[in-house]
Amino acid sequence: MSDIENQNQAVFKKSDLSDEQSPQAESPDNSATLEEINRILGDDTPPALNGVNLTAEQLGSLDTMLENENECIETVRLKYLSEHDELTGQKNRIKLHEALEEQIVWSRKNNLFGSFVIAAIDNLSIINDTFGYQLGDEVIAAVAYQLAKALRKHDVIGRYSANKFGLILPRCGPDALHSTALRLLNSIADEPIRTSKGIIPVTISIGGVVMPQYANSAQEAVSRSLEALDNTKRKSANSYVVYEHSSEREAHRQRNLQIADEIISALNDKRMHLSLQPIVDASTRKAKHYECLLVMECNDGEMIPAGEFLPIAEKLGLCRLIDYRTLELAIDLLKEDEALHLALNVSSLTTNDPNWLIVMRAKAGRDRSVIERLMVEITETVSINDLEETASFVASLRDLGCSVAIDDFGAGYSSYKNLRVLDVDVVKIDGDFIKDILQCKEDQIFVGSLIALAKSFDMKTVAEWVDNEETACFLRDMGIDYLQGFAMGRPKVVQLKSQKQDASSETTEEAVAQAQ
Repeated sequence: MSDIENQNQAVFKKSDLSDEQSPQAESPDNSATLEEINRILGDDTPPALNGVNLTAEQLGSLDTMLENENECIETVRLKYLSEHDELTGQKNRIKLHEALEEQIVWSRKNNLFGSFVIAAIDNLSIINDTFGYQLGDEVIAAVAYQLAKALRKHDVIGRYSANKFGLILPRCGPDALHSTALRLLNSIADEPIRTSKGIIPVTISIGGVVMPQYANSAQEAVSRSLEALDNTKRKSANSYVVYEHSSEREAHRQRNLQIADEIISALNDKRMHLSLQPIVDASTRKAKHYECLLVMECNDGEMIPAGEFLPIAEKLGLCRLIDYRTLELAIDLLKEDEALHLALNVSSLTTNDPNWLIVMRAKAGRDRSVIERLMVEITETVSINDLEETASFVASLRDLGCSVAIDDFGAGYSSYKNLRVLDVDVVKIDGDFIKDILQCKEDQIFVGSLIALAKSFDMKTVAEWVDNEETACFLRDMGIDYLQGFAMGRPKVVQLKSQKQDASSETTEEAVAQAQ
């Protein structure tokens, strides 16, 4: 028997319940053996010669009992799958969570340490892309097998998510957790993963927490183990991090939780506002567009800029809702001021959301000029992640009459080909290449090349982070078309005329007048 078969036999405890491997799970036929017939009908049934002596009543009883037996097997199988992961045979996420909660209660009651660990396969996505998901499943099963083999008798393992496993380690304090983490890492790194296509190099990363010292609930244990696991990204693969309490980090986490609550309530209460920053012509210094920068008004009146809450919103999956709210506010402003031109950023979720375009058309109504005065900005990193999908989104926007810009150009890895495929109207050069351009020769060469590239495609260029007059003049002489930064105008929070005004905000007309 091969190593793979050994692994599968050890991991798949449920093999006798599988539809593919269990003959009882298949539909019954009339080829039942004499032993099966006697077992089902009872010992006092007269011996039958290949079923010849069975009456119609007995055959009917046999069929019914076989059906009942198959239903029972299916019930047992479904019960098993409700508690175990189908691929690995380990506890599923729900049962792992229950076992973790029980362990924390036990540790607290007995005044003993325990630990919880999340182990993640480092390169699973690459394996799936290279060899296919079927082989990826083989790797997951093999890693599950080897991790389970490295555990003690009373330790518990379960599959937490696609590439992650949760391990509950009773009577495992801080020192023991470090040695256990090393043992688990070595159990994967030192023993080759054998698959149907040969040996695949695999490593894992580990994040762990000591309970109940730093985790008093299952949810807290999972959260802090994931936080520790996330910190392994700063290290190399095949590494581990154990959660340690930090007052500064805890204060930051509490601040994030507070902002998360504020985001949700601000969306519900319509306390998201636009702050407009001018994008000016490099020669005339007249505003061409105003970029819509979102700000969030807290219950206490504090205004939080997008840079502080958007990363948190992205983690919570709220960027799509924020993009919808930004679009609504922008179109309402465009309807109020027929001379206004706006630019707004969208997230990666929106570039794959056809409903956003539908809402744009619906909000604009029959007035095409509203959309024609709107420029949508897509960050370079978003555009290259799914070039084909982004190109389709850009084409749809242009069909509606909307112009499109690539934002933060130069921050990613866009090529000449990608820029040509996307066919945008404007290229916004990332501010990192602008802020020190007067002193940095490399930045001057890079920006000069981008300007020439954009001109070859008949695209306009915008320099971001222009914070002084000397830089503005230098960029103008280089051939840049538009400038954006504090030297050109600071963002101003605006409200619609229909909204109630307060001391911290201005109407669109007032903000535009000040910027000019």
